[in-house]
Amino acid sequence: MHRTRNEDRGGDVTAAFTYCLGSSKSGIVFLSDVTYELQSINPGLCRYRCDNNSENAFVLKRALTINHTWTDGFDVLRQPGENYAFTSPDIFVTEDTRAQSDDDTTVPVLETALYFDEPAYRKFSEYFRHDDEHLADMILAYVNAVQVLYHHPSLGKRVEIVLVKLEMFKKQPVDLPHYNGERNLLLDSFCAFNKKYREKEQWDIGLYISGLDFYAMENGHWSGSTMGLATVGGVCSEKYSCIIAEFGSTDPLGKPYPSAGFTSVYILAHEIGHSLGMHHDGSSNSCPKEGFIMSPSRGITGELSWSECSARVAVNLNNLECLFKSARRSAAVQKFDHNKFADKPGQAWDAKKQCELLLLDNDAKAMGTETNDLDPSQQLESICESLQCETPNRPGYYFAGPALEGTTCGPNLWCEAGKCVKGKPKKPQKIIKGGWSQWKVHECTSGCIHKSKGFRLRTRTCNNPKPINTNEGCEGPKHDSVLCKDDKTCQKSKKIMVTEYATAKCRELGSILPVLDNEYSGLQAPHEEARPWMGCSVFCRRKDTGSFYAPRLDVSNLPVDPYFPDGTWCHSADNGNYYCLNHVCTPENDLKRSSKSLTDSNDDLPLMINQNARPPGPYAVPEVLLRYFSVGSDGTPLLTTITPDMVDRTDYGDWSSEDYVDVPELRPQDVDQFM
Repeated sequence: MHRTRNEDRGGDVTAAFTYCLGSSKSGIVFLSDVTYELQSINPGLCRYRCDNNSENAFVLKRALTINHTWTDGFDVLRQPGENYAFTSPDIFVTEDTRAQSDDDTTVPVLETALYFDEPAYRKFSEYFRHDDEHLADMILAYVNAVQVLYHHPSLGKRVEIVLVKLEMFKKQPVDLPHYNGERNLLLDSFCAFNKKYREKEQWDIGLYISGLDFYAMENGHWSGSTMGLATVGGVCSEKYSCIIAEFGSTDPLGKPYPSAGFTSVYILAHEIGHSLGMHHDGSSNSCPKEGFIMSPSRGITGELSWSECSARVAVNLNNLECLFKSARRSAAVQKFDHNKFADKPGQAWDAKKQCELLLLDNDAKAMGTETNDLDPSQQLESICESLQCETPNRPGYYFAGPALEGTTCGPNLWCEAGKCVKGKPKKPQKIIKGGWSQWKVHECTSGCIHKSKGFRLRTRTCNNPKPINTNEGCEGPKHDSVLCKDDKTCQKSKKIMVTEYATAKCRELGSILPVLDNEYSGLQAPHEEARPWMGCSVFCRRKDTGSFYAPRLDVSNLPVDPYFPDGTWCHSADNGNYYCLNHVCTPENDLKRSSKSLTDSNDDLPLMINQNARPPGPYAVPEVLLRYFSVGSDGTPLLTTITPDMVDRTDYGDWSSEDYVDVPELRPQDVDQFM
């Protein structure tokens, strides 16, 4: 059914409304000097944005022309092989994301252009299986999470972040060299790029989001502690309205920085604060140096609110005219508007997805969501302050920072401002538990080591069905190994001794870990029933202690295998042989044990070891871990047992900024870096 109603209310207002039964409603309102369009909000957006009376939810926008057509998404500028770009001439700003004020003109609006560089695109695109729309959705959740912080009551004044441009670089533009992350050169490069394109479209601030590990040369030494760089008070400047920030960065050993995963939200919020005029807390002001977003150090827990010093800057944002020139604040609902998450991005990007993004690992999950988790102290409600993650593919655990706003932290509970509180009721969601696909069996391969066999890798996928509305994946390993004859793969004359393999592997590991002495032969340790990984781990001589060390934790985040290949002979007992399967020394006929995953097989090892990147500075493997993973030259272990209380559980959150970078034409200390 289709109806149109025209109504004339005097000479000042004329309105026309149209609705189709079961479909959308729209209308036009003509005033004497302006024309407005109305459009009912689609159900998908209402799921996030509307109150219970969603049937009467409308968007009001100023019409650019009488014939202006309704649009449901950004203009997509995309051709095969080109960069992926979204541009928005009109941005949707709804009532619940505006400041709670009767006077809408007092709300600062930060019109933003965001560029996702080629290193970041390459890093995340593979994880998202080259689905650009899914990747863009993640970026929008990231931006919305930043806006959540700028809506925090402690700021005293809400700031709206409106995305007017989003571009992902499949190939780095020739006029935007990234200098491999050298922070000063990169900032200068992006500021010039931003100024060039900002002249036409006039956004307030440009964001360069990078997958690089930013660095600087300080006193002749490489320093990689910088995670963002911005000019203090640069937001309304043609030359300095530009920010660079890391996203997804890791240290040289692949361990995640505080700028990895959604923890990077706090890096970007911090840098935007600088651009708005905020200095570090405790720097030329009386606020505490720690505990707030503008702290000079960035941890991976807490620091969710603004200090009084930051709030004083926010109050004075009314003096920045560029934040109140709202030409782009008309109300066309945009498919790629980050406000679709309604300041609750954790509802769409749950705890498991946040862990997956941190580690770029589909098997990662939040600790505390299952009864058999390794850390019983990580309760689900605590994720709002500090989300801990684990994966069966790597030992240890990882801090992912505070869970996103809106993340479910219990029945009818969600995270809000770092606390687990009662959430708004949602419609019951059907939970579908995941199921495994059939095993895919690969060809027989072999390390061709004396007395050893070959192995066949078996893999399966958790997609039969795919788990829906649950943080839990499929139970059991996604891959395992089974033994096979390697006669066709290896000839006896080509098989090498196990020491030869270990020595070659130690040379490879020594090129990554300078503490290993790659001039010495590697060795295979004797099998231990209590530690079945011993006979399958490669042990290399350390320069500092002279003992032989298995660097299992050191390289666990790199595509480097510190183990002997599956199928390697590792022990014999009761007239039977043992072989390495899934890095565990396993009786040949023990099929049950051979199907265990890496984490499950570490029965003896309390994996409560933080695997996040450590701040710059001297670091030595704790003595207890050094001894636990070491043997003497005769293979005798230095330490055979370890308990959780013996392990350092520091969160390694003290990433601090100690200096400023001067910029010509600005007063001293006007360029600030976050480290």
